[in-house]
Amino acid sequence: MDPGHPLSGTVLELATRLRELADPRQRRRMVDAHLHWLMGAAWEIPATVRRPRPSVNDYLLTRMMYVASAAVLTWVQVSEPDVIDDTEITSRPVRALTEMAGAVRTIGAITDSPAATGPPGIPTIDWWWA
Repeated sequence: MDPGHPLSGTVLELATRLRELADPRQRRRMVDAHLHWLMGAAWEIPATVRRPRPSVNDYLLTRMMYVASAAVLTWVQVSEPDVIDDTEITSRPVRALTEMAGAVRTIGAITDSPAATGPPGIPTIDWWWA
């Protein structure tokens, strides 16, 4: 990262704190979660101008990636005193609940977006694929 960039200090501080506070499993989860988030964002940017627009299923799947639920939940795990074992984190029940949290956040982010509101008092949802 460019040392002259205005966010360099903040990013370096976060990285230092993460290295001090998290164990190697948590750091790996953090990297994986942020990679997932960035891949979703990289898909979404060109998809907004693509014609025809991607399917609803494709949109919702990648939307779940770039609302950063996994990254946020990983930061929460780092803040906990006990490290959760990989077998527990990747178990079917935990995975299902994590994906549902992402789905709820995805739909909430869509309906709370500026495109989801119309004139004052008249809610509309301008679904991007419509």
